[in-house]
Amino acid sequence: MVMQQLWTSIPCMTEVYEFNILPLNSDDEDVASHLLTKLMDELCKHINSRLSATPLLQRSPELYKLLEDSYSDPRTKKSVQVFYEFISHTNVKPLFYSLLHPGITEIQLKQLMHPTVTLAKQLPSAESVVFFGEVNTSSCLVRLKKC
Repeated sequence: MVMQQLWTSIPCMTEVYEFNILPLNSDDEDVASHLLTKLMDELCKHINSRLSATPLLQRSPELYKLLEDSYSDPRTKKSVQVFYEFISHTNVKPLFYSLLHPGITEIQLKQLMHPTVTLAKQLPSAESVVFFGEVNTSSCLVRLKKC
């Protein structure tokens, strides 16, 4: 909540500076006429770099949409929405999956393993452990032996 209030004040102060103070000094107008746009651009770059550098973070669909729209609409309200969505609704991807149950087919096993394999590829330095419960009751026991 404090972070959101702090971020809200930064673009607001930028708008006040751009529209009220800069016109008084025409020399600074060219330099700072796009402060809010630059601020929004840097926010989006930072969020995208954090999401790229941390594969365990999963952006919400709304954050994805806001980041796409932010480049065409760099306003204070939009920047606050982007910041809030990143802070409040970016989740850690699931690390534990229920993979096996009696009667699971080989195709279902591949589908269930897909998120685990994808995450393991994104984090090559991390050790991945997959637990298969009730493996002896599964119809795809032969497939697991091949792995």
